[in-house]
Amino acid sequence: MKKILLMVVLIIFSAGALFAQAPQQDQKAMVKDLKALYAQKDPNKRLDAIKEFAEKYPEAPVQVMKYYYNIYFKTLIQKRDYDGAKGILDDYLKYMSSPEPISMAQLYNELAYTFSQTSKYVDLAFSYAKKAKEELAKVKNVPQGMTASEWKEKRAYFEASINDTLGYLYYKKNDVKNAKKYLEEAVKVVQYDDTIRMHLGLAYERANEYKLAYKQFLYAKYLNDGNVSPELDNAIKRVEKKAFSGWTKTAFEKKVKAEVDNMLKKKALKDEINKKAFNFTLKDLKGKCSQCKGERFKWEIK
Repeated sequence: MKKILLMVVLIIFSAGALFAQAPQQDQKAMVKDLKALYAQKDPNKRLDAIKEFAEKYPEAPVQVMKYYYNIYFKTLIQKRDYDGAKGILDDYLKYMSSPEPISMAQLYNELAYTFSQTSKYVDLAFSYAKKAKEELAKVKNVPQGMTASEWKEKRAYFEASINDTLGYLYYKKNDVKNAKKYLEEAVKVVQYDDTIRMHLGLAYERANEYKLAYKQFLYAKYLNDGNVSPELDNAIKRVEKKAFSGWTKTAFEKKVKAEVDNMLKKKALKDEINKKAFNFTLKDLKGKCSQCKGERFKWEIK
Protein backbone atom coordinates (compact mmCIF):
# COMPACT_ATOMS: atom_id res chain seq x y z
CA MET A 1 0.00 0.00 0.00
CA LYS A 2 1.07 3.57 -0.45
CA LYS A 3 1.71 4.50 3.16
CA ILE A 4 3.91 7.55 3.18
CA LEU A 5 1.91 10.75 3.74
CA LEU A 6 2.80 13.84 5.71
CA MET A 7 -0.74 14.89 6.50
CA VAL A 8 -4.01 13.22 7.33
CA VAL A 9 -7.20 15.00 6.32
CA LEU A 10 -9.82 14.75 9.04
CA ILE A 11 -13.36 14.94 7.72
CA ILE A 12 -15.12 16.98 10.41
CA PHE A 13 -18.46 18.46 9.49
CA SER A 14 -19.18 21.73 11.22
CA ALA A 15 -22.30 23.64 10.23
CA GLY A 16 -20.69 26.94 11.20
CA ALA A 17 -17.65 26.35 9.00
CA LEU A 18 -19.53 24.84 6.09
CA PHE A 19 -22.30 27.38 5.84
CA ALA A 20 -20.72 30.71 6.64
CA GLN A 21 -21.29 31.66 3.00
CA ALA A 22 -24.75 30.10 2.55
CA PRO A 23 -27.28 31.10 5.19
CA GLN A 24 -30.09 30.50 2.69
CA GLN A 25 -29.40 26.79 2.50
CA ASP A 26 -31.11 24.21 4.63
CA GLN A 27 -28.00 23.70 6.70
CA LYS A 28 -29.03 20.70 8.78
CA ALA A 29 -30.29 18.79 5.76
CA MET A 30 -27.10 19.49 3.79
CA VAL A 31 -24.84 18.37 6.64
CA LYS A 32 -26.93 15.23 7.08
CA ASP A 33 -26.76 14.40 3.37
CA LEU A 34 -23.03 15.13 3.22
CA LYS A 35 -22.35 12.82 6.15
CA ALA A 36 -24.45 10.15 4.47
CA LEU A 37 -22.22 10.30 1.38
CA TYR A 38 -19.14 9.55 3.45
CA ALA A 39 -20.92 6.86 5.46
CA GLN A 40 -22.16 4.93 2.40
CA LYS A 41 -19.92 1.88 1.91
CA ASP A 42 -21.29 0.72 -1.44
CA PRO A 43 -19.54 2.78 -4.17
CA ASN A 44 -22.40 2.33 -6.65
CA LYS A 45 -25.02 3.57 -4.20
CA ARG A 46 -22.65 6.33 -3.10
CA LEU A 47 -22.20 7.50 -6.68
CA ASP A 48 -25.97 7.70 -7.15
CA ALA A 49 -26.25 9.68 -3.90
CA ILE A 50 -23.47 12.03 -5.01
CA LYS A 51 -25.37 12.89 -8.20
CA GLU A 52 -28.59 13.41 -6.22
CA PHE A 53 -26.72 15.70 -3.81
CA ALA A 54 -25.57 17.93 -6.69
CA GLU A 55 -29.11 18.21 -8.02
CA LYS A 56 -30.54 18.94 -4.57
CA TYR A 57 -27.96 21.59 -3.66
CA PRO A 58 -26.92 23.38 -6.89
CA GLU A 59 -25.63 26.43 -4.98
CA ALA A 60 -23.72 24.73 -2.19
CA PRO A 61 -20.93 26.84 -0.61
CA VAL A 62 -17.28 26.37 -1.52
CA GLN A 63 -16.39 24.43 1.61
CA VAL A 64 -19.18 21.95 0.96
CA MET A 65 -18.05 21.54 -2.65
CA LYS A 66 -14.58 20.66 -1.40
CA TYR A 67 -15.98 17.70 0.53
CA TYR A 68 -18.30 16.89 -2.36
CA TYR A 69 -15.55 16.67 -4.99
CA ASN A 70 -13.26 14.82 -2.61
CA ILE A 71 -15.74 11.97 -2.14
CA TYR A 72 -16.83 12.13 -5.79
CA PHE A 73 -13.27 11.74 -7.09
CA LYS A 74 -12.37 9.00 -4.58
CA THR A 75 -15.53 7.07 -5.47
CA LEU A 76 -14.71 7.11 -9.18
CA ILE A 77 -11.20 5.86 -8.43
CA GLN A 78 -12.61 3.15 -6.17
CA LYS A 79 -14.74 2.03 -9.12
CA ARG A 80 -11.65 2.25 -11.36
CA ASP A 81 -13.47 4.75 -13.54
CA TYR A 82 -10.33 6.68 -14.48
CA ASP A 83 -12.04 8.35 -17.44
CA GLY A 84 -14.73 9.67 -15.09
CA ALA A 85 -12.08 10.86 -12.63
CA LYS A 86 -10.22 12.59 -15.43
CA GLY A 87 -13.49 14.22 -16.48
CA ILE A 88 -13.95 15.98 -13.11
CA LEU A 89 -10.24 16.59 -12.50
CA ASP A 90 -10.35 20.34 -13.19
CA ASP A 91 -13.17 20.83 -10.68
CA TYR A 92 -11.46 18.54 -8.18
CA LEU A 93 -8.26 20.59 -8.39
CA LYS A 94 -10.22 23.83 -8.17
CA TYR A 95 -11.66 22.90 -4.79
CA MET A 96 -8.80 20.82 -3.38
CA SER A 97 -5.91 23.17 -4.18
CA SER A 98 -4.10 24.99 -1.40
CA PRO A 99 -1.63 27.89 -1.20
CA GLU A 100 0.66 25.67 0.88
CA PRO A 101 3.40 23.92 -1.17
CA ILE A 102 3.39 20.91 1.17
CA SER A 103 -0.32 20.35 0.62
CA MET A 104 0.05 20.74 -3.13
CA ALA A 105 3.01 18.36 -3.22
CA GLN A 106 0.90 15.74 -1.46
CA LEU A 107 -2.09 16.38 -3.72
CA TYR A 108 0.00 16.10 -6.91
CA ASN A 109 1.75 12.96 -5.66
CA GLU A 110 -1.59 11.33 -4.87
CA LEU A 111 -2.90 12.23 -8.33
CA ALA A 112 0.26 10.90 -9.96
CA TYR A 113 0.05 7.59 -8.13
CA THR A 114 -3.70 7.33 -8.78
CA PHE A 115 -3.38 7.78 -12.54
CA SER A 116 -0.27 5.57 -12.67
CA GLN A 117 -2.62 2.61 -12.18
CA THR A 118 -3.86 2.86 -15.77
CA SER A 119 -1.67 2.87 -18.89
CA LYS A 120 -3.97 5.39 -20.58
CA TYR A 121 -2.95 8.23 -18.25
CA VAL A 122 0.72 7.49 -17.57
CA ASP A 123 1.84 10.78 -19.13
CA LEU A 124 -0.69 12.72 -17.06
CA ALA A 125 0.48 10.92 -13.93
CA PHE A 126 4.10 11.67 -14.80
CA SER A 127 3.36 15.39 -15.11
CA TYR A 128 1.80 15.43 -11.64
CA ALA A 129 4.73 13.50 -10.12
CA LYS A 130 7.12 16.16 -11.44
CA LYS A 131 4.84 18.90 -10.06
CA ALA A 132 4.90 17.18 -6.67
CA LYS A 133 8.70 17.28 -6.64
CA GLU A 134 8.66 20.95 -7.68
CA GLU A 135 6.20 21.89 -4.92
CA LEU A 136 8.21 20.10 -2.24
CA ALA A 137 11.34 21.96 -3.41
CA LYS A 138 9.54 25.25 -2.66
CA VAL A 139 9.44 24.46 1.07
CA LYS A 140 12.50 26.24 2.41
CA ASN A 141 11.59 26.62 6.08
CA VAL A 142 10.57 24.18 8.78
CA PRO A 143 6.74 24.02 8.81
CA GLN A 144 4.99 25.43 11.84
CA GLY A 145 4.46 22.89 14.59
CA MET A 146 7.51 20.77 13.70
CA THR A 147 11.06 20.74 14.96
CA ALA A 148 13.91 20.84 12.46
CA SER A 149 14.72 17.16 13.07
CA GLU A 150 11.06 16.14 12.69
CA TRP A 151 10.75 18.01 9.41
CA LYS A 152 14.01 16.54 8.12
CA GLU A 153 12.70 13.02 8.70
CA LYS A 154 9.21 13.73 7.33
CA ARG A 155 10.60 15.49 4.28
CA ALA A 156 12.89 12.56 3.52
CA TYR A 157 9.95 10.15 3.78
CA PHE A 158 7.74 12.36 1.63
CA GLU A 159 10.45 12.70 -1.01
CA ALA A 160 10.84 8.92 -0.96
CA SER A 161 7.13 8.59 -1.65
CA ILE A 162 7.44 10.91 -4.65
CA ASN A 163 10.52 9.02 -5.85
CA ASP A 164 8.55 5.77 -5.61
CA THR A 165 5.81 7.28 -7.77
CA LEU A 166 8.32 8.60 -10.30
CA GLY A 167 10.22 5.30 -10.37
CA TYR A 168 7.05 3.31 -10.94
CA LEU A 169 6.03 5.66 -13.75
CA TYR A 170 9.45 5.37 -15.39
CA TYR A 171 8.98 1.60 -15.18
CA LYS A 172 5.62 1.90 -16.92
CA LYS A 173 7.26 4.12 -19.57
CA ASN A 174 9.88 1.36 -20.02
CA ASP A 175 12.73 3.60 -18.85
CA VAL A 176 14.40 0.97 -16.67
CA LYS A 177 17.48 3.05 -15.87
CA ASN A 178 15.51 5.89 -14.29
CA ALA A 179 13.01 3.48 -12.73
CA LYS A 180 15.82 1.76 -10.83
CA LYS A 181 17.42 5.08 -9.92
CA TYR A 182 14.33 6.57 -8.25
CA LEU A 183 13.11 3.34 -6.67
CA GLU A 184 16.51 2.52 -5.20
CA GLU A 185 16.60 6.03 -3.70
CA ALA A 186 13.14 5.48 -2.23
CA VAL A 187 14.05 2.13 -0.68
CA LYS A 188 17.13 3.60 0.99
CA VAL A 189 14.89 5.91 3.00
CA VAL A 190 11.83 3.70 3.46
CA GLN A 191 12.93 0.11 3.92
CA TYR A 192 9.67 -1.21 5.36
CA ASP A 193 7.17 -0.41 2.58
CA ASP A 194 6.04 -3.49 0.66
CA THR A 195 4.74 -1.42 -2.27
CA ILE A 196 8.10 0.25 -2.92
CA ARG A 197 9.79 -3.16 -2.71
CA MET A 198 7.30 -4.53 -5.22
CA HIS A 199 7.92 -1.64 -7.62
CA LEU A 200 11.69 -2.05 -7.35
CA GLY A 201 11.34 -5.77 -8.02
CA LEU A 202 9.38 -5.03 -11.18
CA ALA A 203 12.11 -2.68 -12.37
CA TYR A 204 14.80 -5.31 -11.73
CA GLU A 205 12.71 -7.92 -13.54
CA ARG A 206 12.42 -5.72 -16.60
CA ALA A 207 16.20 -5.23 -16.48
CA ASN A 208 16.59 -9.06 -16.49
CA GLU A 209 18.15 -8.93 -13.03
CA TYR A 210 16.04 -11.80 -11.79
CA LYS A 211 17.79 -12.59 -8.53
CA LEU A 212 17.54 -8.95 -7.43
CA ALA A 213 13.90 -8.89 -8.51
CA TYR A 214 13.14 -12.07 -6.60
CA LYS A 215 14.75 -10.66 -3.48
CA GLN A 216 12.60 -7.50 -3.60
CA PHE A 217 9.46 -9.57 -4.17
CA LEU A 218 10.32 -11.66 -1.12
CA TYR A 219 10.87 -8.49 0.90
CA ALA A 220 7.41 -7.32 -0.19
CA LYS A 221 5.97 -10.66 0.92
CA TYR A 222 7.63 -10.85 4.32
CA LEU A 223 7.11 -7.17 5.13
CA ASN A 224 3.40 -7.86 4.69
CA ASP A 225 3.44 -10.74 7.20
CA GLY A 226 3.67 -13.30 4.43
CA ASN A 227 0.44 -12.15 2.80
CA VAL A 228 0.71 -12.27 -0.97
CA SER A 229 -1.52 -10.37 -3.39
CA PRO A 230 -2.33 -12.01 -6.74
CA GLU A 231 -0.02 -9.51 -8.46
CA LEU A 232 2.88 -10.30 -6.13
CA ASP A 233 2.23 -14.05 -6.35
CA ASN A 234 2.40 -13.89 -10.14
CA ALA A 235 5.60 -11.81 -9.99
CA ILE A 236 7.29 -14.31 -7.67
CA LYS A 237 6.34 -17.21 -9.92
CA ARG A 238 7.57 -15.37 -13.03
CA VAL A 239 11.08 -14.73 -11.77
CA GLU A 240 11.85 -17.66 -9.46
CA LYS A 241 12.36 -20.09 -12.34
CA LYS A 242 14.69 -17.66 -14.07
CA ALA A 243 16.66 -16.81 -10.94
CA PHE A 244 17.21 -20.22 -9.32
CA SER A 245 17.10 -23.93 -9.63
CA GLY A 246 16.85 -26.65 -7.02
CA TRP A 247 17.93 -26.11 -3.42
CA THR A 248 19.47 -22.66 -4.06
CA LYS A 249 16.00 -21.07 -4.21
CA THR A 250 15.02 -22.43 -0.79
CA ALA A 251 18.31 -21.33 0.74
CA PHE A 252 17.93 -17.86 -0.74
CA GLU A 253 14.36 -17.55 0.57
CA LYS A 254 15.50 -18.45 4.09
CA LYS A 255 18.30 -15.90 3.88
CA VAL A 256 15.97 -13.10 2.80
CA LYS A 257 13.40 -14.07 5.46
CA ALA A 258 16.14 -13.86 8.11
CA GLU A 259 17.21 -10.45 6.79
CA VAL A 260 13.66 -9.12 7.01
CA ASP A 261 13.14 -10.53 10.50
CA ASN A 262 16.40 -8.96 11.67
CA MET A 263 15.48 -5.62 10.07
CA LEU A 264 12.07 -5.61 11.74
CA LYS A 265 13.61 -6.48 15.11
CA LYS A 266 15.99 -3.52 14.79
CA LYS A 267 13.07 -1.27 13.89
CA ALA A 268 11.07 -2.51 16.89
CA LEU A 269 14.06 -1.87 19.16
CA LYS A 270 14.53 1.63 17.73
CA ASP A 271 10.83 2.38 18.24
CA GLU A 272 11.08 1.14 21.83
CA ILE A 273 14.18 3.22 22.54
CA ASN A 274 12.45 6.32 21.20
CA LYS A 275 9.61 5.92 23.68
CA LYS A 276 9.57 8.32 26.60
CA ALA A 277 10.88 6.58 29.69
CA PHE A 278 9.01 6.51 32.99
CA ASN A 279 9.88 8.65 36.03
CA PHE A 280 10.93 7.13 39.34
CA THR A 281 12.69 7.98 42.61
CA LEU A 282 15.51 6.28 44.45
CA LYS A 283 17.49 6.85 47.57
CA ASP A 284 21.15 7.82 47.62
CA LEU A 285 23.70 6.49 50.11
CA LYS A 286 22.48 8.97 52.72
CA GLY A 287 18.87 7.92 52.32
CA LYS A 288 17.86 11.05 50.44
CA CYS A 289 15.35 10.56 47.64
CA SER A 290 16.34 11.72 44.16
CA GLN A 291 13.88 11.92 41.32
CA CYS A 292 14.87 10.46 37.98
CA LYS A 293 13.23 11.64 34.81
CA GLY A 294 13.74 10.01 31.47
CA GLU A 295 13.45 11.26 27.92
CA ARG A 296 14.44 8.67 25.32
CA PHE A 297 16.21 6.76 28.11
CA LYS A 298 18.67 9.55 28.90
CA TRP A 299 18.50 9.89 32.67
CA GLU A 300 18.95 13.06 34.63
CA ILE A 301 19.40 13.06 38.42
CA LYS A 302 17.84 16.04 40.21
